Amino acid sequence: MAPHLIALFGLVERCGPPRRTAEAMTVIGSGLILGQALAAAVAGPLAAAHGPRAAFAVSCAAVTASAALALALTPTARGRKRFDRPQRPGHRTGPPRQGPPEGFRP
Repeated sequence: MAPHLIALFGLVERCGPPRRTAEAMTVIGSGLILGQALAAAVAGPLAAAHGPRAAFAVSCAAVTASAALALALTPTARGRKRFDRPQRPGHRTGPPRQGPPEGFRP
């Protein structure tokens, strides 16, 4: 369970804008709890009626649907690739600057 949570919250932290990290973590945490509750409510009776293979098939279908939904809703606008972290204001890309920083006075 721990590697799942670490990966999930790590991806959320990397994919969203820094100013909305707390909101994103709250939404993901709530969705995780809701998903686990729904899975237990559906898989338990299904396993009792049709065996463990049926409950496992529901889990596989849920993972597939979740992955498809995530890929469909991930933004790719403005030349960003999927899962690229958005640039922060003032963030420089490219080779490191040579010489003293701007505004430096000896």
